[in-house]
Amino acid sequence: MIQTVSCSVKLKMTKASAEVLKQTCGIYRAAVAYIIDFLPPHWDAVKAISHSNAKMTYVESLIHFMASRKAVCDFDQKFYKLPSYMRRAAIYSAIGMYSSWKPNHDSWEKAGCKGAEPVIVTVNNICPAFFRGNTFRMISDDTAMIKVFAHNDWVWIPVRMNHPNLKYIRKKSSEGWVCKAPVVEKRFGHYEMRFAMQRNNVLHETPVRNQKVCAVDLGVTTDAACCIMDSHGTILARKFINCGREKDLTEKMLRRVKEFQYKHGSHDSGIL
Repeated sequence: MIQTVSCSVKLKMTKASAEVLKQTCGIYRAAVAYIIDFLPPHWDAVKAISHSNAKMTYVESLIHFMASRKAVCDFDQKFYKLPSYMRRAAIYSAIGMYSSWKPNHDSWEKAGCKGAEPVIVTVNNICPAFFRGNTFRMISDDTAMIKVFAHNDWVWIPVRMNHPNLKYIRKKSSEGWVCKAPVVEKRFGHYEMRFAMQRNNVLHETPVRNQKVCAVDLGVTTDAACCIMDSHGTILARKFINCGREKDLTEKMLRRVKEFQYKHGSHDSGIL
């Protein structure tokens, strides 16, 4: 069984570095939007391909020029020198978004176009993954080099990372977890890199009649009720979990949003 966990690491960036990273994310979103607009006339051919890697390769063969083939659109001219792994990540994202939107839109059309038309909105918030060697390199214990678009070219810039979070990632790596390519995110007014880590856990072969399970019931007044039971349904242990600190923090943030919207109107306040 593949187990996956993630950890976000805060980036310590200057104002100029944050601006070029913002510009890079904008270029990536524009590339995803371009590919989504390119897909409709070629969707039947893409949909007929079963493997996701093969779908990406087919779309890349249509939009990217190589010596052995010619592109059928001007993607390379619009996104000059876009790193190869970032281009492929954009293709994966575009295919995923379009394949999720298309059935909903088809159902909307079959229903006589009643209600709001389904639209693809997640492209406005999507951020690129930085693949090792191509767009991401660790050069010290707390500093990495990332490839961004600055001064009309793709260049490497250094970014410092929060050391305590990196210690957690290194600890996981020493325990057999494999760290995947980080994805940049903007949260609470600053940029972070989210590292996904995976490990293959071998499940035990204990007969079902000898196994015990932990059942968790999420509630309202009590956040969670947990119990351990055997195969006959006998309760062996029970525990109630109440996250008071998290509830207080949530209520505090909701009050801030309420006060802001009372003064400035109901829209995305961005104060969380």
